[in-house]
Amino acid sequence: IVVNNLRDSIAPATAVSIQNDSTCAPASKILTPVGGTSGETGAGKWYSNAACTAAIDTGRTLEVTPAITTDYWVRAETSCDTTLAYKATVTVIQPPVVTSNPVSDTICEQQDASFAVTATSLVDISYQWQVSTNSGATFTDITSAGADPIYAGYTTGLITLSNSTQTANGYMYRCVVSNVCGSTNSNAATLKVNTLPTLTMGSNPAVCEAGFAQVANLAYTNPVAAPDRYSITWNLAAGSSGLQNVTDAILPAGNIPIS
Repeated sequence: IVVNNLRDSIAPATAVSIQNDSTCAPASKILTPVGGTSGETGAGKWYSNAACTAAIDTGRTLEVTPAITTDYWVRAETSCDTTLAYKATVTVIQPPVVTSNPVSDTICEQQDASFAVTATSLVDISYQWQVSTNSGATFTDITSAGADPIYAGYTTGLITLSNSTQTANGYMYRCVVSNVCGSTNSNAATLKVNTLPTLTMGSNPAVCEAGFAQVANLAYTNPVAAPDRYSITWNLAAGSSGLQNVTDAILPAGNIPIS
C-alpha cells in the first residue's frame, strides 16, 4: 500500500487581484488569486457561477475578455479537498447610453428655446452640443455663444437659445455624450422659428374736437405672418384725452377703429 502525503489546499484570500478592474470593451484582463494554494498543483480552478458548476479553466491566473460586466469565481481543488471560492468582478465600461433625447421646439422670433439630453454611464460624462444648418446633412460643434441664436450651456446636458430670428428656422440640434470609452449621439431636434407678425400702418387718422364720442379708422396694409390680434397702448397725453388702451382684440380687416 502506497500512502501519498499530500498537502492540504489553502483557499485564496478574500480578494482577487485584477489587472485594472474596469475596462472598455473589448479588452482582456488577467485575474490572479491573492494568496491560496492547491496542495497538489499550486493552481486554481475558475468558474463562471457562484455554485462552481460551470468551469472555465484551471490555472494560477485567468485571462478574460468580457463584453459586459462579468463575475468570475476561483477556488483550489485537489483529490483530497476543495476550498471556498472567491469572486472577481471585471467591470466593462460602455459608451454612454442616452435615456432621454432632445425634443423639437417652436418659438416666435426673439423668444428663448432650450433642448435637453440625459444619459447614463458608469463613469463621468461630458456633453457637446452640435448644430446643423443644412437639415441634418452635417453637424458642427457649438464652441461659442454666437449671435443668432445666442447659446448658453452648450457643454452641459441643457442648452438654451436666445435672440433667435428667422435665420435659425429649421436649425437642428443634437448632443454628443462621451466618456472614456466612447461617445453616443442623441437624436436631433429641430428649432422652428415663427416670424413675428407685422403691419404697415397708414397715415394718422384725424377727428374733430367735439364734446361727443367719435370714431376714427387707422388703416393698415401688408400684413405679414397672418396677424389676427392686436393691442394698443397710448402714451400719457393720448390717455388723458380719453383714449382707451386695447389688449388682445380681434384684428379687423383693413382698418383698426379708434374711439
